[in-house]
Amino acid sequence: MHRKDVRWQALRCLLMALLVLAPGSVFSQPVSEEQNLLRDGIRSLAELIRPPVLSETDIPYADTGNPRHRLDLYLPRERNTEKLPVIVFVHGGAWMAGDKSGVSDVLRPFVLSGDYACVAIGYRLSDEARWPAQIHDCKAAIRWLRANADFYGLDAERIAVWGFSALPTGRSPDRRL
Repeated sequence: MHRKDVRWQALRCLLMALLVLAPGSVFSQPVSEEQNLLRDGIRSLAELIRPPVLSETDIPYADTGNPRHRLDLYLPRERNTEKLPVIVFVHGGAWMAGDKSGVSDVLRPFVLSGDYACVAIGYRLSDEARWPAQIHDCKAAIRWLRANADFYGLDAERIAVWGFSALPTGRSPDRRL
């Protein structure tokens, strides 16, 4: 589970425990109109502290056991469509450096819109595997996305690939990945 999700869940649990266990809690006494307003306000507060982005990190996309063969999936809590188009982000580093963990801030605005799911792909770097293994890893991640699209509510026919540095060397605009 992503660290931010754990913090949100802990904060939400703490707030609910305080509300239920506090002396004179609105949940332990007869309810007046003022208490109903307070309770409704608390529900609104609980909704406000829910994280708007659901994240599932380090999902293996290949059965290799290699920690580089993992992806992070970011989904909006509130979707604007049943099946979301996907933005796949390939981290930069000229295929030699970097990792997928630093790109969630780049993807967040797209996910928050409710219009897109986003994925950050990890791949083997060039000191571990010779070119074109890196682009093969990216293609394997996209094949995994297509195979699991229904489970996550993704549109397997609408996948865009984006990235910095490494990506332009491996793109193929005329062919499906």
